[in-house]
Amino acid sequence: MANEERLARDIEEYAKIGKEHKDVNVASLMIHALEQAQRDEIEESKKKKAYMVSVFLPPLGYFFALWYAFSDKPDGKKVAVNCVIITSVTLLLTFLIGKAIFASVPDNTGAQLQNINVTDLLQQTKQLQQ
Repeated sequence: MANEERLARDIEEYAKIGKEHKDVNVASLMIHALEQAQRDEIEESKKKKAYMVSVFLPPLGYFFALWYAFSDKPDGKKVAVNCVIITSVTLLLTFLIGKAIFASVPDNTGAQLQNINVTDLLQQTKQLQQ
């Protein structure tokens, strides 16, 4: 948003300069302002990479958030907030799904595994092989 406001202010200033000085190429100044505004933003490919890492490797998404939060780019804070939100939602969903999976395992499974006699198991596998 600040980038758009600065761009609008620059364009207004260039228009005033063009009215005052007829020999100034206002179109060239405006093109320069647009190019500068575009250079100041984070590249789309870098944003996508940060968002994909936030989804598929959630804890690392917080590092991208810190990186972009302290960047000098005008849209860095927005990207950082998006990374934090995506990472937090992904971690929450992972926790809830993991909890649901572990809740579906019966409580006595561990006790049943401890009661297995290894020699009996080996004898049964030998019988099945024959």
